[in-house]
Amino acid sequence: MITNIIVCNGANHFGIKPTINYISEKFANGEQHIEILDSVREQHIIILQSFKDPSYHLMELMIMSDAVRRSGAKKITLFLPLFPYSRQDRRHTSGTPVSAKVICDMLKCVNVDRLITFDLHADQIQGMINSRIQFDHISTRMFFKHYLEQEFEDLSSWTFCSPDAGSIKRTKALGGKLGAKSYCLINKVRSAPNQIDSMEVIGDVHGQNVCLVDDMIDTGGTLNCAMNILKDFGANRVIAVATHGILSNAAVEKLKSQEIYLSDSVPIYVRHENLIVFPLKIFIEDIIERIKRNKGLSPFFDFWPLY
Repeated sequence: MITNIIVCNGANHFGIKPTINYISEKFANGEQHIEILDSVREQHIIILQSFKDPSYHLMELMIMSDAVRRSGAKKITLFLPLFPYSRQDRRHTSGTPVSAKVICDMLKCVNVDRLITFDLHADQIQGMINSRIQFDHISTRMFFKHYLEQEFEDLSSWTFCSPDAGSIKRTKALGGKLGAKSYCLINKVRSAPNQIDSMEVIGDVHGQNVCLVDDMIDTGGTLNCAMNILKDFGANRVIAVATHGILSNAAVEKLKSQEIYLSDSVPIYVRHENLIVFPLKIFIEDIIERIKRNKGLSPFFDFWPLY
């Protein structure tokens, strides 16, 4: 089966070359219009999308998927490095939705066959995906291992820190690949989204270099506070590593004094000298190549680059 790639507008920053062309237009009232220009009949179509503007780019993804299916594609794979609405994975109070489940139901409605994403904010989202959809949740630990080893001579003596209990597994996965033996945890209490009431460090970081590992950075307030608290507890040097740099509002300005390492799963337009962005292009291209060859993706959990 021939495999071709569509790169949606939200994913242009990856630099992946599309092999299927389309027209994307807006009506005067803001509605989107999509037209596929090349034949996709009986083909496997991979649709690549990111979500700098979640609502706009999500709608683009939905109608693009429908256009591809109605044009006769035999198989549709969605490649979404960042899964949209992943932080809304459960009801915290009465009257709130489970938005991540709504997204999963939308994917079912447009009849996609496979979904690929990186570092979900909440693992339970995997159980929300319809069983008919093949779901590949890929860790970026080997991606970051590769680039961090180019930036640092040795991270095995560093303490790896989880910003909350939900990130412990992610922190140990990356730390373990880098040979780390020391870990710590930040305990924080929230009263509302993006609002922290209290924060404390569980573990000894005095005199240590600390790498804080998270899945995403949004407004940057929590991360900035966590990094400063680690320094207050005696850490020598503190860096942060995160997969998804959403960086809303004035996050870049807020974090300009902190040392941050990100992937470009979301386009990052404003940067500073302490904000280092590792490109996902080769990582994504290697995954796509294995999909074309009908190979499994499990090697990306323990080996990368594969060559």
